[in-house]
Amino acid sequence: MNVSTQRAATRLSVVFLWAALCLFSTAQDGSATRPKADASAALFAGPGLVFELQVSDEGLASLRRKPRDNVAADLTVGAEKWARVAVHIKGSAGSVKPVDDRPALSVDCDKFVEGQRVFGLKRFYLNNSAQDLARMQECLAYECYTRLGVPVARVTHALVKLNGRDLGVYVLKEGYDKVFLGRNFTKKSGNLYDAAIGKDATDDLELDTGKEPADYADLKALRAAIAEPDPARRLAMLERCLDLEPFIAMTAFQALAADWDGYCYGPNNYRIYVPTDTGRAVFVPCGMDQLFQRDPWPLDTAFKGSVAQALFAIPSQRERLRSTMLRVQRDVFTPARLSASFAPHQARLQRLLEQAPAEEAKRVNNFANMFRDRVLARSATTARLLGLDAPAVTKP
Repeated sequence: MNVSTQRAATRLSVVFLWAALCLFSTAQDGSATRPKADASAALFAGPGLVFELQVSDEGLASLRRKPRDNVAADLTVGAEKWARVAVHIKGSAGSVKPVDDRPALSVDCDKFVEGQRVFGLKRFYLNNSAQDLARMQECLAYECYTRLGVPVARVTHALVKLNGRDLGVYVLKEGYDKVFLGRNFTKKSGNLYDAAIGKDATDDLELDTGKEPADYADLKALRAAIAEPDPARRLAMLERCLDLEPFIAMTAFQALAADWDGYCYGPNNYRIYVPTDTGRAVFVPCGMDQLFQRDPWPLDTAFKGSVAQALFAIPSQRERLRSTMLRVQRDVFTPARLSASFAPHQARLQRLLEQAPAEEAKRVNNFANMFRDRVLARSATTARLLGLDAPAVTKP
């Protein structure tokens, strides 16, 4: 694709997105009396855009010294511009990179400009996918978890440039804030906790958002439940303080997807939200970049997350987990359904890679195809492990 064609494609993408945003925010008769829908929905349903960040020399020097400290950046996406969004480097072991390399970035839109939103988002992440060379794992996990009723952050792809330097294709992910909570829960005034690497629900987790004091009263109820030695009483206590259905669905997916780095087998890569209306904790999986890496991976692998250990030590809940695995295998994990979940994200990725350097495009596409093959192979493995007839894996 030549330069003029690339520019035209970018302009069309921005026009498409802007038109979609207008449709979301305006009634058919042109009035603004109808309640606004989620303006960010069009971003995640769109074709993928180019995000250009410009940071001052002083800001770059600050990111070199203290990468976790916010600096101001100007953001341009096509014809749209936002001034002074807050940017800092994010990531943990395996994904964190310095600013002069290919850094993962956290973007806070209104830290320096009150009320500012970027395509309806207050906060979002630009993940460098250092441990997901296919740029596809979180995209597929989002599709599967959403079908299972497990709350997860939306994702899309974006080309990222920093001070004119082309960083390539990133995974753009919505932030875990009131926009995320309002989309997934009836109440967004509860406590959202973020777990550091290796932290379990029995530890004092960081309070990400919430009006209540961080006294951990809501998590203490969960801790008391998992510590109860009597199985019947433990289950009754868990039913009061844990939303069981999405937790069991999350566990089933992590077992089938061989997600050794998630909560159940980590424990790692999760948040906990406790809504004020129910008081029942909901686990939110995140950081999903180690899926489908291990096959064979037995479905009876020992749990390391304390909540999973306590819940599935109860025989009735072990049976419930197995029934959920069977449902997930039939409804989500068939080759046809996995391919359907995979297809739109790979199509968007390929469109963006047409604007990337040829070497990167070839490399990422190769890894994406390899990842797809691993996913389909795992589907056949889990079908056999569950005693089902494994459908034939057919490549397109």
